[in-house]
Amino acid sequence: LNPFTLYMGLTGLFLFGGLFQRTSFLICLTLIICGIYLFLSARSAAHSLVIQRLPIKPQYVEGEEVQVIVEVRNRGGFPVHGLVINETFTAALRSQVRLAMPRTLPAHSHLRLQYLRQCDGGMGHHDVGPLEATVTDVLGVFRYLVVEDTLVELEILPRIEPLPELVFRGSPHSTLYGYYDVAQRGLSVNFSGIRPYSPGDSLRHIAWKLTARTGELMVKEFERSVNSEVTVILDLNPEVHLGIKSQSTWEYGRDAALGIMSRQLEMNNSVRLVSNHFFSELGRGEDHFHYLCREVLKWSPEHLTEDESLMRWGVAGELLMRTSTLISRGSTLVYISPYHKLEFAKAREVLKHLSGEGIDIHIVFIDANSFVAPLVRKLSWAHLAEVGYCRGVEEEMGELRKMGFTSYQIKCGEPLARGFLIHG
Repeated sequence: LNPFTLYMGLTGLFLFGGLFQRTSFLICLTLIICGIYLFLSARSAAHSLVIQRLPIKPQYVEGEEVQVIVEVRNRGGFPVHGLVINETFTAALRSQVRLAMPRTLPAHSHLRLQYLRQCDGGMGHHDVGPLEATVTDVLGVFRYLVVEDTLVELEILPRIEPLPELVFRGSPHSTLYGYYDVAQRGLSVNFSGIRPYSPGDSLRHIAWKLTARTGELMVKEFERSVNSEVTVILDLNPEVHLGIKSQSTWEYGRDAALGIMSRQLEMNNSVRLVSNHFFSELGRGEDHFHYLCREVLKWSPEHLTEDESLMRWGVAGELLMRTSTLISRGSTLVYISPYHKLEFAKAREVLKHLSGEGIDIHIVFIDANSFVAPLVRKLSWAHLAEVGYCRGVEEEMGELRKMGFTSYQIKCGEPLARGFLIHG
């Protein structure tokens, strides 16, 4: 029994006994007077209580630890008993915070309570708050709730995990210098040297002044080392994603996309990001990467589930088909998605077609089954049946290997880089 129920039960019992015995009536009257005092003292303490969170910086990186300090002031003449403060910190996997004060807060006094939370709940925008303080009387009979509903918004920036170098090939039509050598004469803007004319050389590459001096046709040659044009497709179809916060296929997909793009931009490659509701132009450099990071931070599974228009580019095969209009022959495509047997069957046919068009195909599978164990009790029978279609990643990778595709597998709880070391 809680104290309030016990108090009301005893008061009622002695009130009934007071109908027949004076002593019981006096005890009942004493309980009522004590109850009034307890009620008024708890209410006065609650009205005099001020709770506030000291300012915290608005931006952190995934994995950083945040110290939150809560200041509590008792401005009244009654002491505060049984103070418990609850708060929600959504940037952490353990989002619920409970601070219990072991002693009484005297009248006209103040103190500071603090807690630490790690930003391990995933990138994006998160809230801290509201603050809810529970106050009781000295016996814990009456309870009051004091709420400070000011929310603090935190922006959690991604921590880019270094990935091993992926074996991409240069884009033969690129005019930008890079790490890849192509078979044909380069179209790079970087001048390489002069050589005699050969049949088939473009007239616009003839060095006319040198030709006039030597009397022999001379041709300007440009470097054959070019960069690669990489299109990263992140399929955010909510029907095939599962998990909670940072322990979700959604978050692993975003981490993989950002890790791949960061690595390719370091190598001076041109990168484009495509998703079910977004596509960027090809770009290079830090500014382009920061722009893509800002966009990825905005995406949340709740938004994509609630707003069907955000799936306007379709999923799986349809998404790939629409993206194919943006990709030039000889470039590289990286497709990132949880493995789902039925959905990937549609995507596989489009990928085979794109490969036939001379596009270098890389597939990153997120192993959805590795995310299931912590969620078994929370999944309905329908969801568990759907998870059955997520089995067989290794077999699929074996088939893709026979087709000449490069595939990777990333799992929950494993370093992202490990999935890119073991591939077909």
